[in-house]
Amino acid sequence: MKASLWDPESLALFFRVLLRGYTASMKKAPLWTCPKCGKKLVGKNMSHSCVRRTMDEFFAGKDPQSRKLFEAFLKLARQCGPVRADVAKTRIALQARTRFAALDAITKDGVLFHIWLKHKITSPRFIRVELYKPSNYVHYFRVADPRELDDEVLEWLKQGYKVGMQEY
Repeated sequence: MKASLWDPESLALFFRVLLRGYTASMKKAPLWTCPKCGKKLVGKNMSHSCVRRTMDEFFAGKDPQSRKLFEAFLKLARQCGPVRADVAKTRIALQARTRFAALDAITKDGVLFHIWLKHKITSPRFIRVELYKPSNYVHYFRVADPRELDDEVLEWLKQGYKVGMQEY
């Protein structure tokens, strides 16, 4: 008996590939703009802070090294594509379509950053990894020297940028 090209397993694979291509090519809805603060977000009334601060206001009174570290992190993130820095009172989020990374805190030991991924990765550089079910992993790491913002961090940012562009 002749084998069918369209056995159930091949057919399932065909449709997965077809749908992946279809959903990747679909246009994403335009971002919603908060009428109070003008921030652009993926969904109407998404949780956010309407506080608007400048970089200078955020870094005022803080160790100048922390700003250098953040600017190096932002420069690295922008190698992935267009990124907005959303400055709030206590953190600076990096946003493609969604927020995918952030400066969370400035400490005496350096700057605490995080990157949101759809899978868990392992590195001794992570201070902690938090799972927000079903498959959202927030990876936290501290940077004390700009040289630590290397190719490994760039790879994390590339993966996070895909999350930020909703390409998962």
